[in-house]
Amino acid sequence: GLATIGVAVLIHVGVNRYFGARAAFFSTLLFVTMPLVAVWGTIAYPDFIEAFFMLASIAAFDSARRRDGHLGLLMLSGLCAGLAMLTRETAIALILCYGVLFLWGRPIDRWRFFVMGAGAALPILAEWAYYFIVIGNPMHRIDVLLTTAGPPKSEVAGQFAKGWGFISTNVVIGP
Repeated sequence: GLATIGVAVLIHVGVNRYFGARAAFFSTLLFVTMPLVAVWGTIAYPDFIEAFFMLASIAAFDSARRRDGHLGLLMLSGLCAGLAMLTRETAIALILCYGVLFLWGRPIDRWRFFVMGAGAALPILAEWAYYFIVIGNPMHRIDVLLTTAGPPKSEVAGQFAKGWGFISTNVVIGP
């Protein structure tokens, strides 16, 4: 969908900025012709939405770095990082990378990372407020994660896979 197109555009712009037009063309062409992009990019799958927000955050951060820590771009970078976190919790990796840069004190002043933090907090706080109003529990997402996450189970569609090592219980392709 739109997020997949956005990822392709951000790949093109980022690679063009650092490696030139030819590398940008071929990297974008490689991305859009990958079979998984054709499949996952056209269904409701969160990976490309997360990737879009993460790449947009990195692009805004890089643009802010080039403009001596432009506060608006840093706020946008944080906002995109927060939206990536709401899309999938695996986006915490991006937040951790920003944390390492904060500890290192580069490539922008440390106090400017707090502007990014404020931008990231906006969508997260909005979600907490929504859950508090609707359900009465602002930490509903975390509760759901903690109660549903766990080790992989051998149960598929209410039946056990009979210990044969197969996940599928489909009679055509299964055991």
